[in-house]
Amino acid sequence: TRLEAESYFASLSDDLRLIAALLARMQDPAQTESIQQLATVLLTNKIAAAWPKLTEHEQVLAQRAILDRLANSNSRGILRAVAMLANVVAQSSVLSRPWEELLPAMEQAARSPVETHREAAMTLLGQLTDSLGLRL
Repeated sequence: TRLEAESYFASLSDDLRLIAALLARMQDPAQTESIQQLATVLLTNKIAAAWPKLTEHEQVLAQRAILDRLANSNSRGILRAVAMLANVVAQSSVLSRPWEELLPAMEQAARSPVETHREAAMTLLGQLTDSLGLRL
């Protein structure tokens, strides 16, 4: 049932393996778009709490995976979810290790001939402006 699934998921929330598993599902082209989008949304809800517990290497891998999805997905739903995830990761990393690759990736997406990439870049820019404000 849904309640059992939510309870099971909540019990895993302190397990860093959950972050790795969700990142893998988000990137896996063998997964349906719905699964990729769901993994991204769930990751958005869990990654802020897990971020300080991740090693620097794991943080870099997560950031690269997010930027890869931003560059390579054409699904509006996935890209919206990736924009929200990128915003949360940017907020989580701004004080410890700035995400140097984010702005160039956003610029590339904003200049893309693909409409959904441009839309995702603008969505992410708006979210970052709201969430990070004067820190940008």
